[in-house]
Amino acid sequence: MHKSQEHVRYFAKYDALTGLLNGHAIHLKLEQCVKEAGSDHSQIVVLFIDLDHFKPVNDRYGHVAGDQILKITAKRMQHQVRSEDCVGRLGGDEFIIILPGLSREASVLKVVERIPRTVEEPIEIEVGVLVNVTASIGLSRYPADGSSTEMLISHWDMAMYRVKGSGGNAFALFRADPLKEREKD
Repeated sequence: MHKSQEHVRYFAKYDALTGLLNGHAIHLKLEQCVKEAGSDHSQIVVLFIDLDHFKPVNDRYGHVAGDQILKITAKRMQHQVRSEDCVGRLGGDEFIIILPGLSREASVLKVVERIPRTVEEPIEIEVGVLVNVTASIGLSRYPADGSSTEMLISHWDMAMYRVKGSGGNAFALFRADPLKEREKD
């Protein structure tokens, strides 16, 4: 009985497929980070990551391959952030990374540039079968782009959809001027 209670507690917080924080837990973590940043006057950068053209890959190679891609992508993203950062999976092919305490644009750019590079590395889903996925990333910052989690969510979503609308495989800050847009393949 004790083991099943541990499983319930684990899956209430973590995504069963990737082991990352799940959508509910990552939103709670974002709320906590916003409160802490508000009290100590620090900043937070939040990345909303949506994999480009994941559905066609998933449809072509099957859900087992799709799950493998999601697991590998999740691990790769975790290896690109600091220990104090949080990576979570909202569901499907959507991820969030919370970067507390990053205030210098150069530090933000280092992290943000690493994520797409690591995501687009080929993944072997079967012997000799390599697939590539890319990512569209929207960024929002606390407090510059919003003083609440709802505002941050709305703003990173707008930034990510702007990237998707221009072909994907890029990242953009919520503001009208992107931090940097990567060359599209």
